[in-house]
Parts: sequence; C-alpha cells; structure tokens
Amino acid sequence: MTTKNTQVVTVIAVLLGVVTIGVGGALAFGVVDIGGSDTDQIDRVPDDVSGVMYYNSALEDDEATTDIFNSYLEAISFSDDDPQTISELEEEFTGETELDSDGFNSAIMFYDHEETASSETLQNEEYGGLIFDTEWEEDEFVTEIEDESEFTTLTEDEYNGHTIYTFEEDNTAIGVLDDGIYVMGSEDAVQDAIDVEVGDASSLSGDVRDAYENEQDGYIKFAAEVPSETVPDSQSQQPVDYNVYEKVNIVSGAYYTDGSEIATSISMSTDTDAEAQDVYDVTNGAVSMVRGSSNNEELDTLISNVEIEQTDNTVTIEYRSDSQEIVDMIESLGGQNQNQF
Repeated sequence: MTTKNTQVVTVIAVLLGVVTIGVGGALAFGVVDIGGSDTDQIDRVPDDVSGVMYYNSALEDDEATTDIFNSYLEAISFSDDDPQTISELEEEFTGETELDSDGFNSAIMFYDHEETASSETLQNEEYGGLIFDTEWEEDEFVTEIEDESEFTTLTEDEYNGHTIYTFEEDNTAIGVLDDGIYVMGSEDAVQDAIDVEVGDASSLSGDVRDAYENEQDGYIKFAAEVPSETVPDSQSQQPVDYNVYEKVNIVSGAYYTDGSEIATSISMSTDTDAEAQDVYDVTNGAVSMVRGSSNNEELDTLISNVEIEQTDNTVTIEYRSDSQEIVDMIESLGGQNQNQF
C-alpha cells in the first residue's frame, strides 16, 4: 500500500471504528424513525456535485437490520474465528480506537463525476468529500488520526476563517466546519465545503438535490447523476436490454424500517414520460422473469414483495419485507451452499 493510500485508510479507519461499516456496506441503503442527529448535512454540500449519500449511525441500533446482517455474517463464516456479528466485524476492520462510538451521529459523502474517474475518490487526486457530524473534540479527533499511522503527518493551517489540516504527502485534507462537524476529502472539496459554510458559495441545488429530498428519510439515502458510460452494453444473448437504462439520468434511493419491517426504494428518473415507460417495461419484465425461477421458496417469497410503478418520468422500485423472512432466506441459501454469499 502506498503512503498516500495508507494515510487515507488511516482516516477512514478512525471513522469506521465508530460506525457500523458492515451494515452500510452490505445493504447500501438507509432508515425511518432514526435516532441520533436529525440533520443530514445536505445544506453543507457544495453545489454542482454529481452525487450524495447519507448515513445515520442510528442504523446500528435498529434491531431488524442487525438481525439480518448478523444472520448474513453467520451464513458466510467458515470457522468460529470469523466475525459473526456486526460488533465482531467492526473490531476486525478497525481495531481499537480512543474515540467514543456514541459520539458519531451521521455522515454525508459527495462527489463529482466530471472530476472523478473512479469510485476510489478519496484514494486519488480527484474531487470528493465526506462531511460527518460528531460529538468529538477537534484535538481528540486529530490526535487519533495521527496516532493511527506512523505515515500520517498533518499540517494545521487556516482557510477562509476555518481550521484545515492537510496531509503532507498529497492533496487530502480535513476541515473543521463547526463544533464536532468535519469534512474530509480532496483539498478542493474541503475548501468548497468551507466556502458553503461561511456563505461564500451555494449549497447543493438542482436535480440531484430534488431527487434526494423526494426520497423517504432513512438511515442511508442517496441521489446521483448516472453517466451513460456506466450502463453495461446489452449482449445479443442477454434477456434484458440494459441499453434502456442509458435513458436514466438520475437515480436515488433509501433504506428504512418500521418495527420488524424493512423497506428499500430505488427511483430512476428520465427526461420524458415515454422514456420512463421504456425503463418500466424492461425493469418489470426482468423482475417477472426472476419470480418463481429461483427454486427456493424463501427467495421467491422475497421477490414477490418487489413492486414497480411509474409516475410521470420516474420509475420506482420498492421492496418491503419482514426481517424474519430475509433471515429465513439467508439461512436457507447458506444451508444449501455457503459460497453463494
């Protein structure tokens, strides 16, 4: 691992040490009736970014979600030494941290497709940032980052009236937006967030923000532009015409729970109602092909809970299920073949 990657991983490790990274990474969606902070920091995101994703740490206290993920971990474990709960996975990934896990509230990531060539935004000299809301004091947070790696050297400076810490090895930076609120990412993204904070620049607006705010509030919520080059080309032998998804210009979604019920929604927006109809037809056809074809009763039950609808130029896929149904499916598939996960 390069020095540059090591220092970025150090910062991420500090954050992940107090966040349930497994659930967020595995489910990639987010929740209703959330505890913790009630502010998702969207007003602090710079304008003209291509995508945002929000995560609320109250997810780790949600019983329905943790039941599902713990069942998943148990299904993929090959020995007693493998992590079988969220807590065990967190410890394996992050080790010990001096920061109080209860002090992490929420985070929102932002990035720009035009300046970001890959998903490794924070590991390359490209545009992207992460704003996180915590109860941590500045000194303890910075000290923890420096203590985590011998390769990390932070230089304290000031930008537009706010403290900023830069890494000597590259353009990664950490900015202090307010008490316990930090932004970490490429230096230009950090500076943009500070400019928004002081009123010298506008916060996110336009189609991405509209799509984001139209989604159900959740533990994890996202919205992003969809570059056409990210859509895979359809092959002649494939039953699904993926090319229709080139008509989608904005995708958004959320993951939320209500008691023991979990729900996920994905919305795809196009320029016209007719294009949305094409997306609906292909998506509905693909789901219909999958229904009843899995040879697994529990999985078929879950698939039957998928609903697809079109409203004007937007197609929405919604899934709801009792968490126990998902646990039963995971245990069933895990029993058939552990390697399916």
